[in-house]
Amino acid sequence: MFKKILFVLVVLGFFVSSGDSSSPTIKKVRYLGIAVNAYTAEGFEDDYISDAKYFEKALRKLSPYGEIESKLILGKEAQKEAVLYALNHYFDNATENDLCIIYIGTHGTDVLDKGFACIPYGGYIYGNEIERAVKKIRGQVLLMVDTCHAGAIIRDWKNKKDIIIAACKSEELAYNHYFVDAFDESIKTDSDLNSDGVIEFSELEQSLPIKLGKITQLQHTVFFNYFHTDLTLVFDKV
Repeated sequence: MFKKILFVLVVLGFFVSSGDSSSPTIKKVRYLGIAVNAYTAEGFEDDYISDAKYFEKALRKLSPYGEIESKLILGKEAQKEAVLYALNHYFDNATENDLCIIYIGTHGTDVLDKGFACIPYGGYIYGNEIERAVKKIRGQVLLMVDTCHAGAIIRDWKNKKDIIIAACKSEELAYNHYFVDAFDESIKTDSDLNSDGVIEFSELEQSLPIKLGKITQLQHTVFFNYFHTDLTLVFDKV
């Protein structure tokens, strides 16, 4: 499975360009992985920690895209205060030329009158708290929310410069590994719709929901927040 996840994250080392995919402007990739293993109502363990680790290991293979920096906050280390501190300060030194990737894999909920919340140890962290932290980041942000009810964070998100991929819609539950497995499926050849040798973000946006729907038998659907109309985000296949 690691080989597949590695392939996914090499694709995540994307270029930001204005039509010329040969000239990457990303100078550094910064990754913050936050994960707490969760238990389903049936008593099965959802291993989000494993998924966060796979992303982190794969990012270290992105040497063609510049320097890689990563931080993992996992399991009982993922106390509410520690997670909030990392969200607010881990990217303090990021520049406009950095790609800042955040993965959140925990329990999630959609609270009446308060909106989305992820649930690390020690309490809820609401979507507006995450957005306030992300708003301070100077680099390009890619936020991956792999929790139940993840789409609720997109519904309430106001900052238009950020890219968010939610593992399910606000009314849905998310299931372990499905998001990562669907990402792997989405970067295969049949997702390169225009046959130009790369998978553009717009192609991923079409492919990923289809792949996840097949894997989950339509139990949950990936949800995008993608506002960039003036940029071409290109995923480089290997």
